[in-house]
Amino acid sequence: MTIEFCYLVFITTDYYAVNNFIVPQFLGKKRYFLFISATLFTIAVSAALRALVAMQMNVHFFHSLGVTQNALNAVVVNQSLKLGD
Repeated sequence: MTIEFCYLVFITTDYYAVNNFIVPQFLGKKRYFLFISATLFTIAVSAALRALVAMQMNVHFFHSLGVTQNALNAVVVNQSLKLGD
């Protein structure tokens, strides 16, 4: 199991949360501000959890020692670059 697989799990969860819950609850009822807020909140929480999972996988599965603030910054930068794809 690689980090990319974990990313796929979070992205899939975001997709189904938005399409099955947020769209019918907010967009279907023309509550646009709540729709945008809920979607951005879902993406932000997912990104934060992905960063934490990536750090834990690097430490426990790939045996990367010395997880510091630089490693967290690298994960955040990688996440932000992947959002642009």
